[in-house]
Amino acid sequence: YLMKSCKNLKGGLQEVAEQLELQRVGPQHQAGSDSLLTGMVFFKMRE
Repeated sequence: YLMKSCKNLKGGLQEVAEQLELQRVGPQHQAGSDSLLTGMVFFKMRE
């Protein structure tokens, strides 16, 4: 829902994180790493 209001953000989780200048901890497609990155993206978008 939040991403729909941000027209400049496109792509998957990793691409969005890179656009927001966030760094992933751990490998892609691992539950813990994806969950943490999703949370970081969410809170960065709320800023």
